Amino acid sequence: MKQLLSLTAVLTVAALLIGCNSNPYGTVGVSGKVVYEDGSPWTTPETTVHFIPQLPNKDSKTYPRQGSAELNADGTFSAATTYDYNDGVIKGPCKIYLSVRKAPSEDPKALPDYTDEELAKIAKIEYFKPDLTPITMEINGGRIEIKVAK
Repeated sequence: MKQLLSLTAVLTVAALLIGCNSNPYGTVGVSGKVVYEDGSPWTTPETTVHFIPQLPNKDSKTYPRQGSAELNADGTFSAATTYDYNDGVIKGPCKIYLSVRKAPSEDPKALPDYTDEELAKIAKIEYFKPDLTPITMEINGGRIEIKVAK
């Protein structure tokens, strides 16, 4: 009887530990590139692509997390991350937007982020706003291409 109780306790603890580390939505590996509508590559340094899942919350404490990936100098990305580095993004419908950071400056008066006016010189401003982005995509894993207008 003691052995049965001990085995039950061990299995209960193991189930709790496994449950705490699980991803309730499921991620898929995603790589790809960001290009302008004319096919030219995105070359703005310090750019991140963000994936906002459009899935409903499972309950009041369980919601789909946003994933992201850093772009390379040629506009490509490969290490999309949601929970752990390079684990992918949540599968399903999502909105996609971009963010750009300025490279560190030695000028203490330099602004750390681009202004809307500066961003508008790179691409249409809505591509940098999570609530305005026109980019929507069904994410199923694999390689994708994200097109933006200048």
